[in-house]
Amino acid sequence: MPTEFQTIKFRPQKQTNDISLTIKLSGTNFNEITESNSNINEKYNSFSQTLLASYNQTHPIKEKTVTAKRLKNGWLSKELLVLVNRKHTLFHAAKNGTIPECIYKNYRNQLDKIINKEKRKYYEGKFKECKGDPKTHWKIIKQAINETPKERETINKLRINDIEYTDKKDIANKLNKYFADVGKNLADQMAPSPISFRNYLGAPLPNQFYFSPITSSDVESGINSLKNKNCDVENIPNRIYKLCAHIIAPPLANLFNQSINEGSYPDVLKIAKLTPIYKASGDRTLPSNYRPISILPTVGKIFEKVIYKQLTNYLNVNNILSPTQFGFREGHSTGDAVTSFLEKIYKNLHEKKTTIAVFIDLSKAFDTVPHDILSSKLSHYGIRNSALKWFKSYLSDRGHYLKIENCSSEINKVAFGVPQGSILGPILFLIYINDFSKCHDAISFNYADDKAIIKSGTNTETLYEATNSELNKIYNWLLASKLSLNAAKSVYMK
Repeated sequence: MPTEFQTIKFRPQKQTNDISLTIKLSGTNFNEITESNSNINEKYNSFSQTLLASYNQTHPIKEKTVTAKRLKNGWLSKELLVLVNRKHTLFHAAKNGTIPECIYKNYRNQLDKIINKEKRKYYEGKFKECKGDPKTHWKIIKQAINETPKERETINKLRINDIEYTDKKDIANKLNKYFADVGKNLADQMAPSPISFRNYLGAPLPNQFYFSPITSSDVESGINSLKNKNCDVENIPNRIYKLCAHIIAPPLANLFNQSINEGSYPDVLKIAKLTPIYKASGDRTLPSNYRPISILPTVGKIFEKVIYKQLTNYLNVNNILSPTQFGFREGHSTGDAVTSFLEKIYKNLHEKKTTIAVFIDLSKAFDTVPHDILSSKLSHYGIRNSALKWFKSYLSDRGHYLKIENCSSEINKVAFGVPQGSILGPILFLIYINDFSKCHDAISFNYADDKAIIKSGTNTETLYEATNSELNKIYNWLLASKLSLNAAKSVYMK
């Protein structure tokens, strides 16, 4: 069987390349950028172009031809491939009677031992690199046992409104627009609310959030918390940012502070790259059977990490978030939510009360958040004036493009939702739904957008009526908050 070859593009990531980059960046006068009279967009674009140009120069894109098998198996070195090919030669020689079969078998057995040793060495190195990251850990295990990964990117046909698209550019554009319009389409389908969302908020909090000046050490800490293996939209590995952290942290701190002072988030940091992932079930030609994986610029994530730390500190010090919310909060987990839920059930059983639990599922809740209502809720909780101006800028005019193989779509703007794949998105969503506990009188347990309520009593008929009453209150809150109930996935238990 002829060997299959494939040409791949790569960037050399050797120590000599890294040293060249640090030397080049160390000699760059970033003050020319940070001390100019330009606005934050112009300054950040100059910084980004300087960093990318330096990386392109010291880590240039190259091409090499490798076997398809070697591309799939990272442990298969050039030297090992020579030994494998030698085994194939001996196999055919033994089959034709040119050499005794025992020579082939002895060689094969010795090679198997070498391969197992190389595999073990390769995967041990991979496990050390992931440093306890469970998601990456399982990905490596699946690779080791040859489990086929979910199909990415390759979409040969897309069907929308009975029209089929087979051109890659058309598929990329149509699927990207589908993802961009999800929030708007759901919002358009919702019935108007008879109640204002403000009715559930009560009096505004007297507390007020202010940004603290960002230091170089804040930025360096954010950089060093990045995962090594990830790359941003420019395909610069996070390890490169970590390598140069001491060099780029001071100019970035300067740019971040200007962004805060201007109340303007750099436009280029608002653009995400989407990769469509098949959900593993349903018609592959339907857009609804794909979910987008969003990749944002790494510098934006560094900036968000610094802001996230300041924002969560304010929320925690002032006890703003509901104690019934267990999602996306340090010191809280799904285990805590389940434990609290079961403790209440056991208490009711001990008191010989009947309990009804309703599990509420929301349709694409993160994608449907209206920015105007979120801004009003931020203001209610003390995020006002210049801080609110910055968050409004962070949320506005966001967009994304979608990439399938080597084909990129146009950029589509997103008018609803919190940014997917972002650091601030989840905490902003928690702020948005924080008043959920005020819309009903049931006991609730929340993990982000997953919600459960409990009602208990000794009279079953009265209990059903009381539960339905709570559900009506929750439905009204959902309407006021422009969130959609997923009735098909919402269930109740008695």
